[in-house]
Amino acid sequence: MLAEPLKKAQKFITSGNLDKAESLCTKILKKDPLQTDALHLLGIIALNKKHFGTAIQSFSKALKVGPNHAANCYNLGVAYSSNGQSDLAVEYLKKATELRPDMACAHRDLCAALKEAGDFEQAVQFGRTAVTLTPEDPGANYNLAAALHEWRDFDAAFKYYKRADALLPNNPAILFDLAQVYLGRGETDLARECFHRVIEIYPKEIESYRQLMRLTSYKTPDHQDIARIKALENEAWLSDNDRTAVYFMLSKAYRDCGLHDEAFAYAMKGNKIQDRMHQFDPDEFADYISALIEFYTPERISELSKLGHTSSSPIFIVGTPRSGTTLTEQILCCHREVFGAGELDWVPRCVNALPDYLESSKEYPVCVGNMTHNAAATLASKYLRYLHSLASDEPRITDKMPGNFLHLGFIHMLFPNAQIIHCQREPRDACISMFLEYFPGVVSYSYDLYKLGAYYSQYLRIMKHWRSVLPEGTMLELNYESMVQNQEAETRGLLAFLDLQWDEACLTFHKKKRRVFTASHLQVTQPLYSSSVGRWKIYHKHLQPLEEGFKYQAKH
Repeated sequence: MLAEPLKKAQKFITSGNLDKAESLCTKILKKDPLQTDALHLLGIIALNKKHFGTAIQSFSKALKVGPNHAANCYNLGVAYSSNGQSDLAVEYLKKATELRPDMACAHRDLCAALKEAGDFEQAVQFGRTAVTLTPEDPGANYNLAAALHEWRDFDAAFKYYKRADALLPNNPAILFDLAQVYLGRGETDLARECFHRVIEIYPKEIESYRQLMRLTSYKTPDHQDIARIKALENEAWLSDNDRTAVYFMLSKAYRDCGLHDEAFAYAMKGNKIQDRMHQFDPDEFADYISALIEFYTPERISELSKLGHTSSSPIFIVGTPRSGTTLTEQILCCHREVFGAGELDWVPRCVNALPDYLESSKEYPVCVGNMTHNAAATLASKYLRYLHSLASDEPRITDKMPGNFLHLGFIHMLFPNAQIIHCQREPRDACISMFLEYFPGVVSYSYDLYKLGAYYSQYLRIMKHWRSVLPEGTMLELNYESMVQNQEAETRGLLAFLDLQWDEACLTFHKKKRRVFTASHLQVTQPLYSSSVGRWKIYHKHLQPLEEGFKYQAKH
């Protein structure tokens, strides 16, 4: 009896008449609330309307009636993915691939969901299967390329980005990512060409404008690029993120021209928007630092280190952003025995997941008290497996996540033989560099000068603690200004600390071709220069709030 109404509903969906299809499915379900085909169609309608919560409800109900329905598993996974619930998306997309190993779209979308969930190895595995099943699908090639890119296999990622572009020419997302890969390969002209193509196709793609401006050094504020971006400044269609990017583009351009007050004013405008969107509470941060100091006592550090892996392969490079961490990694990865893996988010992700992993009701760091030898060994092995999958044959591998300065107790527990490089820079130089830099990700403490100073005071506080509790020889303090003034002597000291033989190539780090993801990637393709030393003095009249922030004291 229901076959005809369901066919009619399907035709409405195909023709785009979603409201009539929805009305028809609702009538069917009033008569039979467990009619799985109607629930399935209702879920499809909700997906098309971007009502993801409703789609999740419909597909979930259908699966309660028929739990082994591959299409419903797939669509529920898509709904969870669209709703930002990547872990649940992975669960149902994976079930769809198990029920239907030949369902290429499930493998393709599972690749993307696993990437979002941070499981890059499995993302690559399912992405390769998707491409094998449907080699002409641009989406499968693109998702695999993105997963390979996160996995740091840049040559393979480049191949699949190119393939996706050939299969689906003039797609802005593919072109933009391809441009980023060209940048990483040092092929700047091809990157510019891709960014220009993106803008031609979609003139509101602000990030492409920003990337093009980053590649250009401006001598005069009359340049046509600056006029073009100023024309965008008051456009009503700009999102907060887009308007922020426009302000930072203008700040960078005026800075190039030596118009520093104008540059600072635009950075201030951009930071005010970001500060409104992403609040940073110095007191909460100070409480977290206090918790770390209270937990990681010398005695506990000593006890926990007995659980750790004996490997000395990892080299952890830490500090604040803009403190010389990228430069340090670039110097080191020129050594024949060192691979530079870049900013890896494995440690912070692991720390965030620790309470669940240890089945503890306590938050980090207190939950680490539940750590067992087996649990620590499993974590260390996972990290090493990931690390060595990124490198070629190099025995030493750098992890240059600056914010890992918060996690040095945890890192030392996992790898008591690993060495840590702490990059330091004149505080005002480091902070003004952060304040003037646009970070596409959230760096909430850098959007307000007082909060930035308060953050920096707590960074100094935790680093003082790590110096007092970590064993001698674990950490080297590397000063940016000293590196600029005496590159060879500082480099020799760095290599000696790491028990690495001298390698002349480390002095010509700017010639090394490798993918650098950070805001400093253009700087490390040039020889060392001293113009950034003492840069804060240009902006000294604006820095009183920063000075006040430096005086911040934790309340507990």
